[in-house]
Amino acid sequence: MMFRVNIPEKGNQLVAVNAKGKAQWRLSIAGNADVESAKGGFAVFGSNELRFYNAKGGLVTKRKLVVQHEAPMFTLWKAADQKLLVRMNDRQLIVNPATLKTLYEFPLDTADVEYRYTGNGYLYRISESSSQISQFVL
Repeated sequence: MMFRVNIPEKGNQLVAVNAKGKAQWRLSIAGNADVESAKGGFAVFGSNELRFYNAKGGLVTKRKLVVQHEAPMFTLWKAADQKLLVRMNDRQLIVNPATLKTLYEFPLDTADVEYRYTGNGYLYRISESSSQISQFVL
């Protein structure tokens, strides 16, 4: 099991514990980081950097992501097809968790339009004002 803690003087950390509750490893992370499990490990996104770690907390790969303005919190989700959905303040990305390469990129939701990635390259654009749903194969 892995959990996030904020320890005074040590900052934000991810801590993995075994079934008996003994800490197996600790990893310092940014205070604005978001964490999501992914196939074979987990991803951490914060401070303009996306990192993928194996299940033992070892860094596998990392990637800088340039954003227009630093967000207070970044958002990271696992998509239906096990890819990572990275929501930044200027766009959304679908990323291969093993390589961190961008597979697809699309705009952010607005007050009127919502974008939903449903996996396997399918993106839906939902417009409230026109009551329309559009499907795109990316």
